[in-house]
Formats: sequence, C-alpha cells, structure tokens
Amino acid sequence: MTGRSLDDLRKSIQNMDNRIVQLLNERAVLALEIGRTKADLGMEIYDPVQEEQVYSRLAHYNNGPMPVSVLSAIFGHVVAASRYLQNTLMTSLLPWQKREGLGRVRICIPVVGSERDEAIRQIHAAAPLADLLELRLDLIEEGSLKELVGEIRRNPFPVKIVATHRRREESGSLQTPGEEIAEEARIAVLKEAILLGVDYVDIELSTSPVLRDSLNELIAEHLGRTQLIISCHNFHETPSDAALEDLWRGCREAGARVIKIVTFARTMADNLRVLRLIPWSLGKGQEIVAFSMGELGKISRVMSPLLGAHFTFASLGQESATAPGQLTAAELLRILEILGGNTSEELKSKEGFRKAHRVQTGNGEAVDEQLP
Repeated sequence: MTGRSLDDLRKSIQNMDNRIVQLLNERAVLALEIGRTKADLGMEIYDPVQEEQVYSRLAHYNNGPMPVSVLSAIFGHVVAASRYLQNTLMTSLLPWQKREGLGRVRICIPVVGSERDEAIRQIHAAAPLADLLELRLDLIEEGSLKELVGEIRRNPFPVKIVATHRRREESGSLQTPGEEIAEEARIAVLKEAILLGVDYVDIELSTSPVLRDSLNELIAEHLGRTQLIISCHNFHETPSDAALEDLWRGCREAGARVIKIVTFARTMADNLRVLRLIPWSLGKGQEIVAFSMGELGKISRVMSPLLGAHFTFASLGQESATAPGQLTAAELLRILEILGGNTSEELKSKEGFRKAHRVQTGNGEAVDEQLP
C-alpha cells in the first residue's frame, strides 16, 4: 500500500490518461506523415510486416504487470485507428480513381476443392487474380493444411491466407448434421493455421466464447502475426439497424481485428443498411467486411470495397461460389474497372482480364476481343 488516498490515486490516473491522449495524438500525427509519404510513393497503407514489428517491440519492452496479450489487443485498435487516419488522408490527396477507398480494393477468392488435387488447382488458378485466398477447411476434405499453406506461399503471386472452418449453420453448404465435426476439433484446425502463420483466421461470433478466446490467446502468444476475423452470417434476412450494430459490438468485444457481417438482401434497401456499417465502423477505427448475399445483394459486393471494406469475396468460377449472389472474379474485376476501382495494375491490364476470363470459362481460349 502506498498510503495515498483513493482521490489522489484517481487524480494520478486522470493525469496519466491525459498524457496517453496527448501521446496518441502525437502518434497519429506521425502516422499521417507516414501516410502522406506512402501516398507520394504510391504505396499501400496496410503493411503486415511493419505491424508485426509493432507487436514484437511491445513484447520486448513490456515489463508488466500488463500482459502482452492485453497490450496487443489495445495496440490492435491503435494501429487500426492509424490506418483509418491514413486512409482518410489518402482519400483527400489522391485523384478520384486512386483514392484509398478504391485503391484498397482487395478480392478474396475461396478455395473449396474437396479433393487435394482440385484444391491445389484452384490455388494456382486463383492466385493471379486474388489479394487473399480463403481456405474453406470445412469443404476441403483431402490434403493437409500445412501442404495447402505451403502451396500458396510457393506460388509467384503474393497473396494473404485466410483460414476458415465454418459451422454448419453459417457455412452456406448442404452439409448434414452428421457431417459436422466437434467444435473442439474445428477450433483445433484454426489453431494449427495460427501456428502455421496464416494472415487471418475467421471464427463465428456464435462460437463458444471460451473457444474464441483460446484463439485470441494463441494469436497473442505469437505476437499478433495472425489477425482474427469475427464473423456473422444470416442466410435468411437482413436484421434491423439496431441488431446490426449489436452484432458489430459483439464482434468487437470478442476481440476482432476485422469484423465480418454478411446478411441476405430481400430488398435493395437491405444493401444500404449493411453498407452503412462500413464508414460507421471505419470512423471508429475498426476494420470491417460487410455486404449482402442473394441476387439483390450483388451490388453490395461491388460497393463494399469501394466504401473501404477490408476486402470482398468473389469465386473462381460459378461452380465454386460459396454463397448466393457471389460474383466470379472475372465479373467483379470488369465491374470495378468500369467503375474506376483501383485494383492492381496487373488485373487492370488486358492480360490480367484475359487471365480472369480464361479462368471463368475454363477452356483456356482467348475471349477478350471485346475488352477495352
């Protein structure tokens, strides 16, 4: 005991809080300066290597009593807020077609081949078109996770890896209850993905909090190298605005580095209600993926990355779509090009679109005579 009164201790904390606010704002000024430099150099805001170094330094300099896992969670929000400020700066600095809201367009293509050889074929076919590859481990029945991760890393196109093992209720697949593995075994697969150093693991908010927390703890032990996506899927409807915000809060409180909220659009207005979550979330320094499924939801899959969503989904081909209304990569890339979305230069080139169309048709023939 220090002998200091409760009021004195509280005043000391208030003074310290004021210093923390001042330091956070000084850090924000430096982050904006970095953002301006990146804009001048044409670089992307998100740099996973630099972010990993942040968490490494935290572990090195932390002398307690604050656990490293708690510090990592706190700085996860600080880093997300810095990215938001940098994105806002680049939006004001760059021409319309190169704004960060458009320039950050990232496409995630699911790998769903049930057989090993088919999964590897999909990896090789999707890598030139994707920014992220999602390994749908609930649908891939053959081949080890280590082998699939290694196959992605060996391919010449740099892509990030998302590991997902969906619960049957949120998978969008036709699995029967008898085919669903135990929750502990499902989480064990995602823990293996973390140990392999994948970029993201995706777990549902509806998962037991104890199991979710075990993933967060393992991520913290490995200095935040893997980012946790907390997701919610509603294949029947789009809940009310208040319910959507409650889902968002639940995901954030569960420790999400990226929140994912996907609903089913029964009206065009449902798209607007889901899409509004994106600027609202970014305004709070929280990365998010949000769009609607179904035929009426297709437009939200295009608009979400243009509004600043962390990424959007597209399938390799129509036969490998993992949710209703999912566009193929070829379709999405053409639409983004028409709208002026700043995807990678390769994908904006004629050759990039030829590759996309060959993948979609599957016959290897050039079908690009009508392309601009």
